Amino acid sequence: MTASYDVYLVLQGFCASADRYRIMVAALSPIGREYLPDVQVYYQASLDTALLALHFSPHAVTHLGEDSLHLLAHRTRLPMIVPACLDTPQRRRFFLEQLPSFEVHLAPEADDAPDLSPPEHAFELLARRVHMLADPHALAHLDHSEDLPLFHPWWQRATTSDLSGN
Repeated sequence: MTASYDVYLVLQGFCASADRYRIMVAALSPIGREYLPDVQVYYQASLDTALLALHFSPHAVTHLGEDSLHLLAHRTRLPMIVPACLDTPQRRRFFLEQLPSFEVHLAPEADDAPDLSPPEHAFELLARRVHMLADPHALAHLDHSEDLPLFHPWWQRATTSDLSGN
């Protein structure tokens, strides 16, 4: 696949909230493969955190624009990481340090997950893989959400100027 516009959905407390996350991810069902041809999933057992990587096509960016892609991903109501919106050091840290720390990675190229689209399919494969891990509930779960470079879309940002003109 050529360059994609990536949005990573953050699913913290994955094991305890898998049923709720399943419903939230289902909100992505209407997105066609011409806009979302590729999905990958990551899981880090020590944090019980999963990342659902949505790789939007260049066609999606051209026809919908980045803000619309953020809105589509936000339908899940999950925190997001958008590498294109990170500064270079944050992006480098995310791809070179944080992402490789996730020991489970399911990608379309892998033999055990030839097709991860739609996102619900990727979610189900991840849930099965996590279930096979040696008792993930026995691990100490720490909240490292402050370490992840979470994206705050324009509609969630506090305005610094008074838009009313006063």
